[in-house]
Amino acid sequence: MKKEKQIRLEAVGWKVGSVAEFLALSPEEAEYIESRANDRRKGDKNATDDDLF
Repeated sequence: MKKEKQIRLEAVGWKVGSVAEFLALSPEEAEYIESRANDRRKGDKNATDDDLF
């Protein structure tokens, strides 16, 4: 997010943070989710929805 937009949102009461903060993930959980998301973005054929759960 652009810094100007973040400042505007915070000025009107919005809170800006990461997905890990929002979901209260541990560092290990956040790393796992990020690695799986990166695999999916790269088109890894082995990255299925079943692997996430």
